[in-house]
Amino acid sequence: MYFPRIRCNTFLHVFAALVLSSALATAAIPGLCNTGLATGCASLIVPGNGTTTDGNWQIANPSPTEPSSAPIPNPCDLNCLLLVFEPAWVDTPDPSWEADPVTFSATASQWITPQVENNLGGQYIYETSFPVPTADAHVTISGELLSDNEVYAIYISSGTSECIPVAGYPYDNAAVNSPSNFIPPATAFTITKAPVTPGGTATLYFVVRNRGAGGIDTSPTSTGLRVNFSSKSAFSK
Repeated sequence: MYFPRIRCNTFLHVFAALVLSSALATAAIPGLCNTGLATGCASLIVPGNGTTTDGNWQIANPSPTEPSSAPIPNPCDLNCLLLVFEPAWVDTPDPSWEADPVTFSATASQWITPQVENNLGGQYIYETSFPVPTADAHVTISGELLSDNEVYAIYISSGTSECIPVAGYPYDNAAVNSPSNFIPPATAFTITKAPVTPGGTATLYFVVRNRGAGGIDTSPTSTGLRVNFSSKSAFSK
């Protein structure tokens, strides 16, 4: 991030935390969880500083995977086979970001980050997987996101359908959201009837660009991702 920091009023969000931590909405697609939750979307995770991990989301290691000026990395390309995915971190969010937790669509989420939130400029790959019912061959996923900086691309992979671009580059040659979209309004996204393998597993990948201080990759700045999935998400034949 290279934009001026804007501090948010956190009082309402602290109050929301007390309510939402005990009353999370059920996931529309079982196993498809918002960021910052325990395994199975069960509860909010208390953010740590390099000590607490997400129960459902992972991040590619090494991070960043590519320089910020490089072509968008495809997680299924041969060049990415050396990547190791490990649980993403739930760290205390940067003061300029929307505070934890917040509701976009009547569900709770929190920021996920690399283990060191204040990190090098470059492209970071996050992933989350979910099971596909045996009777279904397509999935429609809608939701909202915040990120620092922009989400460059969203991919879906399932069975032999590996890393199909469904938003951002190269899908429509534009980033999903703006570089300063770490405060509301959140950016809506929709993946319409993407092919999935019946009875298999589907994986979503989000590629987030961190621009570094002054746009320089070697000058670390905070980077992270926050995703809320909508109740409109559903499988179909």
